[in-house]
Amino acid sequence: IKLLPFSHTPLTTLADLLMGPAWYAGLTVWLSRTQTATVWSTGVGIIACELCELLMSTLFVRLTGQAVEECSDFDRRFHLISGQRGLYMAILFIGCLFNAPLLAFQAVFVWAGITLLVRAGRIAYHLMRHKQQDTDSSAGV
Repeated sequence: IKLLPFSHTPLTTLADLLMGPAWYAGLTVWLSRTQTATVWSTGVGIIACELCELLMSTLFVRLTGQAVEECSDFDRRFHLISGQRGLYMAILFIGCLFNAPLLAFQAVFVWAGITLLVRAGRIAYHLMRHKQQDTDSSAGV
């Protein structure tokens, strides 16, 4: 069996972009059937964090030519524990085991917010460093 190479098209990029928010929206709808109204604000918050992080990361790649997790050891390590669906699934699974799905969903929101803040700070740091390197190289230093 010969596997064909995967071509990255605008349609696959759009699917990648919508997959995360659709997953969180579905989870929000499911939880809203049995939980309080705070589920909706929590779900929208998670989606907003995910989209903001995706936008920042995409702009960073466009400006620097590399992903933020390629910039330093800290960023590589942080990427392993940052807002990932696998980590969120583990949090939600533990919450459901202890009959606290809303608390787990809120914990996912808190971690998505922490991830967004850390990633924003790291991107700002690397962009300033990148700009400084460009200035130094153009000045002949």
